[in-house]
Amino acid sequence: MQDLIDELLQYLRGVWLKRRFILIATWIICPIGFMYVSTLPNQYSSSARVFADTRSMLKPLLRGLAIQSDSTQELALIVRTIKTKENIEKIARASDADLLTTTDAEYNRLLSKIRSGIRISGGGRSKMYNISFKGDDPRLARKIVQGTIDVFIENTLGEKRLGTDQAQRFLDEQIAEYEQRLIADERKLADFRRDNAQYMVNNQGSYFRALENAKDRLEQAELDLRETETELDAAQKQLSGEVDYAMEDLSSIRTDYDARIASLQVRLDQLLVRFTEQHPEVQETQKRLNSLLEQKRVFLTGRSGGLGMDGNPILQELKATVNRLTASVAAKKVRLERYQEQVTEFQSKLDYVPEIEAQMTGLNRTYSITKDKYYQLLSRKESAVMSEKVEQSTEAISFRVLNPPSLRLNPAGPPRLSMLIGVLLSSIGVGIALSVVFSLLSPVITSPKALTKATGLPIYGVVTATENSGLQLWEKRKTRIFIAANVALLLVFAAFAAINSKPQWHDLIFVQGLGAL
Repeated sequence: MQDLIDELLQYLRGVWLKRRFILIATWIICPIGFMYVSTLPNQYSSSARVFADTRSMLKPLLRGLAIQSDSTQELALIVRTIKTKENIEKIARASDADLLTTTDAEYNRLLSKIRSGIRISGGGRSKMYNISFKGDDPRLARKIVQGTIDVFIENTLGEKRLGTDQAQRFLDEQIAEYEQRLIADERKLADFRRDNAQYMVNNQGSYFRALENAKDRLEQAELDLRETETELDAAQKQLSGEVDYAMEDLSSIRTDYDARIASLQVRLDQLLVRFTEQHPEVQETQKRLNSLLEQKRVFLTGRSGGLGMDGNPILQELKATVNRLTASVAAKKVRLERYQEQVTEFQSKLDYVPEIEAQMTGLNRTYSITKDKYYQLLSRKESAVMSEKVEQSTEAISFRVLNPPSLRLNPAGPPRLSMLIGVLLSSIGVGIALSVVFSLLSPVITSPKALTKATGLPIYGVVTATENSGLQLWEKRKTRIFIAANVALLLVFAAFAAINSKPQWHDLIFVQGLGAL
């Protein structure tokens, strides 16, 4: 750490010994810099504040019906493009600044000056924009700010109208194109269906699903036919000779014998409760009951002038059942044959169906996509038309100039005091840098330690300069000259700073005085 301090002190002593370069640099750079800063033309500023109101009662009412653009993004885009050549030319014409030029070079310089002098800040959520301009003429600066406001508002409204017109033209072109494509797809689909009608299955899903359904119907028809044939066979057996089976059901027919039979059955039940089956009265009652049952049977089977087999309701019902089942079997056989033909027809076309269905699926997909896009474009077209009507009835963005462009006759710049201080500090820095460089190029031993370090020899004593030698007097004189020169430089700086801090003094000396010279 001590070595670092010693080395730093060595540099400082070298700078002090070469301090004349500081005077040379400051007295060369400062006067030139002070004069340059003082002769810079005055800059006059004009500013205005504009508020962009994007609130509208129609926005919440028309949400989902009309196209609503983002006003914030539109304003941000206009701000970013306000300094294009076309807009700068509009501002120059609006402020009559173009009348001050006579050649193309002057006109281009004017456009560059306007572009670099315009400042637009603010915006964002506040929608408050500050527009300012700095120039040589205060009145021209105000005109340029006003022209910028006019171009800003005009571009915002014009871009919105232009965007609406372009959107509608684009939608019209796309609707016409998709309409032609939709008609072509419909024609292709109709032609394909007509050419392949034999492979088409209506409302049954795919062809394979239709085949499975036909097989299911065929299987169900076969089962129904077998069930009906079984029922017919049973009915025919009953009708052809199984009289005993038929006679079992004769008891269900009501005759005049039924009341007496029922009475005897009740009497027999009562006797059996009191007596056994061998009791004479029980046996007598049983004989009478059997006799009545035989008489009823004879009556029903046609003997003794009864109903007979032909008049038996059960047999008549059996005949009707046989006839009905025979007709049902014939009908179901016809239906079974039809189902078998359908299954055979489906199976015969099975090799061509996958390709036909794939083509049909592709055509339907293309047609569905085209139709969806077409209806979406129509919906967007209606939204665009409604949006245009909304824009015609009310403005989406309204501008209010809160602070009109100001006319400031006092110069707003350049910041001469800061520039003067910068010139002074820069000259001192250059002088110190020169002193360090020359002290390194021609080093001077300023201490015993430095001599020991440079030679490697020990120092046993130091001889100081006496007053008779004149060295001390010369060093004092150089110090006084350095201090006086710096004091004089500071006085010059103070004079320039005082003159430039007063606009009237500056104009009197550097504008009118130098202009007269």
